[in-house]
Amino acid sequence: MNWFYLEISNFLFLVLLVPSLYYFSCVKILSVFSHLISLIENKFEFIIQFALICNELLFTLKGQI
Repeated sequence: MNWFYLEISNFLFLVLLVPSLYYFSCVKILSVFSHLISLIENKFEFIIQFALICNELLFTLKGQI
């Protein structure tokens, strides 16, 4: 009888816990990737803003010369 309960508990462990761990690890990996993507987007936004400021400064200096 104990063997039967042990087999059921092993089965429940495999069926319930392993997929949930896999799911949570995938969610963690996706959250890390989304964080990296947002950092990259922020850097591109910073580069674009910096380029626009430089462009305005060049036009201002060009107008003064």
